[in-house]
Amino acid sequence: LVESTLLPLELYFEHRNYLPSFGVFFSLGFGAYLLVSRVRLRRLVVAALVLVPVGYAAVTYHRVLVWQSWERMLLAAANHYPDSIRVRTGLANLHVGRGDLEGALAHLEHAAARPGSAEAGIAIHVLNAHCLADRPPPPGAYRGLRGARPSDDFYTVNTLAWLSESVDRGECRVLDVARIAGALHDAINDVAGRGAHGQAWLLHMHTARLLAAAGRKREALAHLDRAASLEQEQLEAGLLAVRYRLELEELDAARHTLRLLKKRDRGRIASHTRLIEAFERRLEGVEARDRSGG
Repeated sequence: LVESTLLPLELYFEHRNYLPSFGVFFSLGFGAYLLVSRVRLRRLVVAALVLVPVGYAAVTYHRVLVWQSWERMLLAAANHYPDSIRVRTGLANLHVGRGDLEGALAHLEHAAARPGSAEAGIAIHVLNAHCLADRPPPPGAYRGLRGARPSDDFYTVNTLAWLSESVDRGECRVLDVARIAGALHDAINDVAGRGAHGQAWLLHMHTARLLAAAGRKREALAHLDRAASLEQEQLEAGLLAVRYRLELEELDAARHTLRLLKKRDRGRIASHTRLIEAFERRLEGVEARDRSGG
């Protein structure tokens, strides 16, 4: 019923309709067969069999026009679901890409007003928009992040990942990274355990990257250790922790983290294995230098 009826779902994938619709189309086909067997209704059934494909062809053509570009898809979705948070954030990205910061902020403001919106994700998105527009955000943008309820939903995680990666690349100079990192450092501890979506470890990892960029690497390490304990199969947080510990010259702690990573490494991601080996060689070099008194 959810996947194959007229329920006004915002998120859907048309291929999911194929299996559930089998019963509907089988029933229609078998019913048409029974009707054709009656001479009086044969013309009506034949006419229907001609008109239905024509109707479907028209609908398909309309879908092709809509799916020609991401912009058309978003605008069509906005006509059907004007209050959709997903559509509004997508339109915000569209406006940011055009250099229209005001248009982007208007859509984000509309999304933030909807019940159940990802408050932290939208607050970070606002900061991302100012970064891309190379315009300093107003003080209210920072207050919005500090007052937001943290969540590990995919939208929030992705917007935070984008922000932390941009800061790592030396971008977003118009943002007060220390203020953003401090707000996230205070808020992220309210996310219990692995989070409602199992993505809390990513929130901790990206918050750590921002803290490190703000010169707070020791506090960043606490978040990375938390992230590594929450998702032990993922090595990214531990690898970043080794890097920070080496930069802080905390060699014993770096060595301990490396031992844990070697135990957890399954060889699934070759770059992770190579990075572990590179860190080991770096530690061996430091130890050899210390032994020689260099």
